[in-house]
Formats: sequence, structure tokens, C-alpha cells
Amino acid sequence: MMNKLQTLNLLLAGLVFSSILLFPQFKIVDRLPYFQFIDLLVPVIGIVVFLQRKSLVFSKFYLWLIGFGMAILVSNLINYSNNGLRDYFEIYKVLKFGLVVALFSLVRFESFYKSWLKPVFITLVGVNLIHYFNLFDFNDIIKEYYNGGIHIDLFGLDSKGNVGTKRMLGLAGNPNVNAVVFLFFITLFFPHKGQVKQAIIWFVVALFMLFLCQSRTSLVGLVVMVGYAILSKKSTLKYYSLIALTLFTFLLSFLLSQNSYINTMFDKDVLENNSMMGRYEVWKYLGKMILDKPIFGYGAYKQYFYERNMYAESQYLLIFWRYGLVGLIAFLGLIFYPIYFAFKSKLNSKSFLLVLFTISITINSLTNAPVADRSTSILYAILLGFWLCHKKEKCV
Repeated sequence: MMNKLQTLNLLLAGLVFSSILLFPQFKIVDRLPYFQFIDLLVPVIGIVVFLQRKSLVFSKFYLWLIGFGMAILVSNLINYSNNGLRDYFEIYKVLKFGLVVALFSLVRFESFYKSWLKPVFITLVGVNLIHYFNLFDFNDIIKEYYNGGIHIDLFGLDSKGNVGTKRMLGLAGNPNVNAVVFLFFITLFFPHKGQVKQAIIWFVVALFMLFLCQSRTSLVGLVVMVGYAILSKKSTLKYYSLIALTLFTFLLSFLLSQNSYINTMFDKDVLENNSMMGRYEVWKYLGKMILDKPIFGYGAYKQYFYERNMYAESQYLLIFWRYGLVGLIAFLGLIFYPIYFAFKSKLNSKSFLLVLFTISITINSLTNAPVADRSTSILYAILLGFWLCHKKEKCV
């Protein structure tokens, strides 16, 4: 019976993982938000997790998750006049996140690594390259079925419609989100202690794909990740080898993409470019609104952003604006509570991977909203699940 359950856990984990990265979104009713294939699996995951509830390890992380869900509910109820049905789906996302964490805490990392990680990665790389070179008019398919939108229309063009920078969108439909996806693979392929050296080639390919996305914030996250790995001495490569390998891959991507967008971060006027100035204006605008409702915020209130075609451009600011200080504290607890115990566990293999990806998530959240994205949030939940101890391991 146990072997059958383990097989079912691995199958469900693989379907969750492959679906969020490869399957398109779909709509059931216009007034409801888009759904993913994983949403069809949520009831099944709930049943499977319930059947194995005795094998789950209790962690106060789940209390932080419940607290965040309650903060969303209270904020929405306080601002009931502003929030519609779709805004309450944010609570469902919290439930889904928790179920994915629980499911992956029941899956052996080594089995998942061998069975699902590499096949999905190879498929994703192939699809991204087909998109990047627009083979078989593939971008038209992305635009219709994935979150391409205006990004696909402007792919390889500047704001005036002239030939410009190619920032690889992939099936994520957004270069910054796509970069976080490949940061996830960089994390799992990172040449750390206990990992075979053959993973280096996978690490290099993931690096190459990240650089084609030309996400400046993700590049900063990568630099900090590599720096942390060197300082913690957890890499199987000597520090100069790791740095040389990263720089070599960056130069290789330069031959293909020229890295013209990512290179702007090295300009002395980087803080005055259009991208950053636009963010400053939004942050200033939302910051003033936060002062009016600092405790519980405005609720999810998605329509406010839709009507103004506006993006918060910061995960932390978005949470603060939506759910106030209460929600922000709960959200930060979700991020930093696991890290605290990861360090207490003296950075074993799973803890090290969690720390690496959390570094990239926290830095990326400064100017983007990776945890709000349906795919990258689930990737984070997957690593949290692997980190959470199994029944026979030490509990946190």
C-alpha cells in the first residue's frame, strides 16, 4: 500500500510540476479568473494529502500560511464594497500553495529529480528556443494560449516598433517570470555538495536560458546566490571555477542576444532609465494610498489595477497595499520562518537549495511580483515541500 501511495505522490507531483510550466491557462466563465490544469488536481491532492496526514510533519510554517490567508479574508471583508468574487480566489491560492507544499513533503527528492526534473527541463528549453527564434510561427501560438499579450507583440522590438532587444518570454509570457523559472532550475542543478558533477552541464544550460531572458533583477539575484554559495563553501566547484563558469555562460549568451537590455544596469544612469522611473512613479502613488489604510489595506481589489492598466512592480508593496501591515508581516513570516530553520539545520542539501531560491525570490520581489505569479509561486511551494522534513526526519 505504501509503495502505491509513493507512486501516486510522485505522479501527482510530476503532473503539478509539468503542468504549471508547460500547460496553458483556460477560462471557464468570463467573470472568473483564468484556471490552470493544477486547479483540476487540487481536489485530488487534497484527498491524497488527507489520506497520508499521519505522514505529514507539523511545522509552524503552516500557521504562518493560515495567518496570511486570514489576513486576506479580513482585508477583503473590510473592503467588501471594492472587492468582487475574483478577489476571494486569493484565499484559494493560499490553500493551493499549502496543499502543494504538503504533497511535495511526501515525495522523495531523489525520485522526483530522476523522474521529472530533467525531462521537463529539456522540454522547456526546447520550447523556449523555438519561441526565441520563432520557428514554425510558434509565437502566434503562445500569444493565443499563453500569457503573451503585448510582450509577444513587442518581442524583438522597442517601444516605437523598431528592431530592439529580444528578451525570452517562453511559455511564461513575461521575461521576468521566465527568468525566475530558470532560476529555479539553476537552484536545483547548482553544483553543491552531495550532487554529482554531471549536473554542471545542466547548470550551464539553465544559466544560458536565464541570460536570454535578460532580467536585471534576476541577474542580481544570481550574483548574490553565487556569492552566498562561495561564502558558505557549499559548492563542489572552487570559487574561481564557479565565477568563471558563470561569466563564460554570460559571454556565450552575449554572442546570441547582445544582452543590450541587461547591460543597461551597468550604466551610470541606470536609476534614471524609463523602466526604473516608471516604477518610482507607481511606488510613490501606491505609497501615498497605503498611508490612508496602513493596517488592513484595500483588499485584493484587482479591478483597481485592471482599470488603470497598472502593475505594482514590487511584491512587498503589492502585499502592503492590498492587505496592510498585518498581511505584510504574515507574508514575510512565510518567507523568513523557513529560512531561519534552514540555517538552524546547518544547511543540509535541501536547506541549501531552499536558501538559494529564497535569495532569488526575495531580491526579485523588490521590482517584480514572483510570488503573485501562479507558476513561480508553485515552484517556491515545491522547494518548501522538499525542505519540510519527512516522517522519519527531524521536525521543525
